[in-house]
Amino acid sequence: MDTEEEGYLPSHKMVVQVLRSKNYYAALGLPDFCKEQDSIREAYRRLCIIIHPDKCQHPSAADAFKKIKEAYLCLSDSSSQMQYDSVLYMKSVHEGKEAMRNMSLRQAKRSRNTSYTKRVSADECTGLKDFLTKWQASQAADGKSLRSIFDNKEKSLYMSQATSQKGSVGGAVPLAGDIGARRAE
Repeated sequence: MDTEEEGYLPSHKMVVQVLRSKNYYAALGLPDFCKEQDSIREAYRRLCIIIHPDKCQHPSAADAFKKIKEAYLCLSDSSSQMQYDSVLYMKSVHEGKEAMRNMSLRQAKRSRNTSYTKRVSADECTGLKDFLTKWQASQAADGKSLRSIFDNKEKSLYMSQATSQKGSVGGAVPLAGDIGARRAE
């Protein structure tokens, strides 16, 4: 039942997979941000053999072949790969922000309607997880950890509450340095 008209040939599936890929790494069947030039070259050569228009009779084989050639040309040069990776990273950060915004909208719906329940798809969780992982890595590169960011936020909240309580009747307001001692207790 492997006829070309029905599209069941493995080469036809590869053509469709390449054409549907979202980025150059996916087109070559590699993980995102792959830095190994040998892997990139090997994936390109493997796909060239399978998808070449002279060997594959799929109507879109030429387009798929052009796409993998374009992907290989971009990823084989280290400077163009770095530029592409930065664009891909920014795109994924934007998608992560969109996922977070969509999740907050869903949470707002849930708070208004307590009977509202909806399962979050795995893609949405993956996008958010990727965004948070990359954000944490960028903060770590800047010398910040999530704990230090949290501590700074907690100190600012504590100080704002302390300043609002100064005018009230009562005892003295603890200083910001007392926060660490309070946490240690």
